[in-house]
Amino acid sequence: MVLNKLRPWAPPLTETLDPQLLDRVVDTLFPVAGVEGPRPALEPADPNTWSAELGVSEEELTGAVRRMVLVGGEDWGRTLALAEVAVQRVVAAVRDLGLEVAPHKTEALWIHNKPRREGPPPQTLVRVGGAYVQVQDSMRYLGLDLDGHWSFEGHLDRLAPRAECAAAGLCRLLPNLGGPDERVRRLYTGIVQSMLLYGSPVWAGDLMASRRSKEVLRRLQRRLAIRVVRGYRTISHEAASALAGVLPFDLQAETDATVYRCVRELRREGRGPLGLAVEAAVNLQARRLARDKWRDRLAGSAGHRAVGAVLASWDSWLDRGHGRHTYRLTQVLSVHGCFGEYLCRIGREATARCHHCDAERDTAQHTLEVCPACEAERRVLLQEIGGDLSLPAVVGAMARDERSWEAVASFCEQVMLQKEAAERDREMYRKAAASSIEEFKTAYRAVSGERLELSEELTVR
Repeated sequence: MVLNKLRPWAPPLTETLDPQLLDRVVDTLFPVAGVEGPRPALEPADPNTWSAELGVSEEELTGAVRRMVLVGGEDWGRTLALAEVAVQRVVAAVRDLGLEVAPHKTEALWIHNKPRREGPPPQTLVRVGGAYVQVQDSMRYLGLDLDGHWSFEGHLDRLAPRAECAAAGLCRLLPNLGGPDERVRRLYTGIVQSMLLYGSPVWAGDLMASRRSKEVLRRLQRRLAIRVVRGYRTISHEAASALAGVLPFDLQAETDATVYRCVRELRREGRGPLGLAVEAAVNLQARRLARDKWRDRLAGSAGHRAVGAVLASWDSWLDRGHGRHTYRLTQVLSVHGCFGEYLCRIGREATARCHHCDAERDTAQHTLEVCPACEAERRVLLQEIGGDLSLPAVVGAMARDERSWEAVASFCEQVMLQKEAAERDREMYRKAAASSIEEFKTAYRAVSGERLELSEELTVR
């Protein structure tokens, strides 16, 4: 991998040259015979408008446009019969021009409004020249899957297995302890996101209407966001994405579609390419709208501790340019870690009490703010971020400056290392106790068996 060797993106050289200089360069490289003086300016051509300058007749242009055969009927059989006749006419017209149709490059697609359980008949063939082409219920075009309902709803269903394999492979490269830093993790997340959101301006509308497609994106993003923040796999999608600051994939697809539509409309009105400043402004506005939608969506799940804390410092958290997540920092922020309450919930502990003090519930906030076993580390933290140790205040301090972030991360690292060591000791004690009990039971059964055999022997005698 090559880092810091790529030049920043810049517009093509031809867009920054003086127009008259560009005309002279083109005239010199590509002279036009019999034409003197400056080249006339060319207006953008409309592909649906015929003129004598095209060098072809209007009938030839119409025939070229109609080489995509589109026929309709009331039932499958009648439609197929009409398609056979129309295709044969097109093939004959192409041969009259001295050309041949390539059946292996020809595709046929059923387009219908029938329910999916009443789909087209299978193994339907249409004759193209001297070969037969199967009529499909979906078509792959420019990397996108278009189905017979003229939608891209099935595109993500076919793409999801590939994306999941890529995500699984990348997750194996991103362990919670050690491994690449957060910049590399975000880069890997962007790889999977690019796979999923390819062509999103086209199919974003179908995605918004499909709950199943949203769930596919949600499942993949949760997996990747957890790897970015080095969290437990039990963290929710809302908490993982909020901590990672990764815009949900469905909102990103909607943003891409919005930017595409706005840029297209502006280009139509201005009849020319837009400047970089205009496109950047459109992008910024669309991202702000997506952020607002994301914030409103998270507000519905603000009962989660981490989500509520991030919402309290929403803009500063997302716009910060510092800080990296660590395995133990994420445990404190997400509540999913070596705490009595969490360990009791997943069946690792019998109770939720704190083993370092007499508290009935060992929670992340208890560790951060109350537990006397962390008093020394807590004093250092208070000197850096102030006296308020509620999670929204701590997250706000982390987002404010890098020094506060490092202070919180250092506190979490020291405290959680102690709690993990204590948990390992308890686990070893439980295993040793269970092993001793099992050995005692085995020995007891053996002694009891020997006594029974001796008693039977004495009875026989």
